Amino acid sequence: MTALLQLSGRGSLHRQIYEALRAGILAGRLKPDSRLPSTRELARELGVSRNVVLLAYEILVDEGYAEGRVGSGTYVGTSLPEEMLTADRRGGRPEGSGRRGYKLRLSAFARRLPLSSQGTTSSDPGDVRYDFRYGFADEVTLPLLTWRRLVGRRSREPSLNYGAPEGTTSLRTSVAEYLTRARAITCTPEQVIIVAGSQQGLDLVARVLLDPGDQVVIEEPHYRGARDAFLAAGAILLGVGVDEQGLEVDRLPRRDVRA
Repeated sequence: MTALLQLSGRGSLHRQIYEALRAGILAGRLKPDSRLPSTRELARELGVSRNVVLLAYEILVDEGYAEGRVGSGTYVGTSLPEEMLTADRRGGRPEGSGRRGYKLRLSAFARRLPLSSQGTTSSDPGDVRYDFRYGFADEVTLPLLTWRRLVGRRSREPSLNYGAPEGTTSLRTSVAEYLTRARAITCTPEQVIIVAGSQQGLDLVARVLLDPGDQVVIEEPHYRGARDAFLAAGAILLGVGVDEQGLEVDRLPRRDVRA
């Protein structure tokens, strides 16, 4: 076994052993369902404490690379975490997977998720007058000094407990007051939900309001993140053009539209 393990010499011993075993499993040197040496045997071969090997094995089991069998020992897993991430769009067997008895079935919701990544890009857009990429802060107008001061003040009073799932009461109160003052929207803190970003908000709206097959009107052109959230919910999208005022309301469908 020691001939198969190449310890890196970096980091703690138990982490080196874990990484060496994981590399051997992924490379196929340690075959699926094969028995790993006992912790006592491997500790003796490597000249380390048995507790060090025990900790390495625990991480392998916790992360799905190995499995413990009562009274028998520790075995290489028959399906690995990496394979769970390479399922095809039909929810069938991952490409190149020869693992015995392994098949991943995706839910209908997961199969509707778009294939393309909609994340932001950090690449330079080049010489453009306006940068319309999502997710980038305006560092020119953002009051960074004030922001840092507020973050530092709040971080000195950390709470280790879970807060309300709809958001901190004081924050929701401030948002409700702002909406009343700046947007002429009368609402109470109980009507405000704090989300991680627009995408989570759109996903919540889609899950609460839409059933598969519902028709949803969306601007054309539109925000791709909204389209992805509605498609994942199973909605049928109806594109309606826009003019200088926004969506052309006189072209809205007259019936059977959910949102």
